[in-house]
Amino acid sequence: MSYDYILTLPLAPHGKQSVRAGQGRAFTAPKTRRWMDDAARLFAAELPAEKIEGPYRVDILAVVARPQYMRKRFKRTGEAKYGEGLLWAPCKPDIDNIRKGVQDALERYLSDDKAIVDGRTVKVYSEIDGLPRVVVRIRPATDLAAAVGTIEED
Repeated sequence: MSYDYILTLPLAPHGKQSVRAGQGRAFTAPKTRRWMDDAARLFAAELPAEKIEGPYRVDILAVVARPQYMRKRFKRTGEAKYGEGLLWAPCKPDIDNIRKGVQDALERYLSDDKAIVDGRTVKVYSEIDGLPRVVVRIRPATDLAAAVGTIEED
């Protein structure tokens, strides 16, 4: 079965917080649970009812809100390092925590989340007037030689 889903979630990227223990049980922080539930509802609107078969490649583009000082400085000075387009975002949340949250929100739609074998997560600041969002691409993992080669070459 061939598939290639590209989904844009109009949600600010949110890193999955560690599971906490309290009152004799483990629980996920309410803010994290809400984000994952919202993401799962958005996935439900776009993904098929039957589970998608793996192995999967899941790529994530996390677009965080651009800080106000960067927007103001670019509009005032036009400095290229604060440019109009997307910019690298060396800020919180960490990309591994963003990825964990997205994968957990997807688990209802994948036949087995352990079958996510490839993928990239990129975190950037939004365009000058852009909104935060998370773009998720789900497709079959195919070219093993190319995936391994890109890591060994770098």
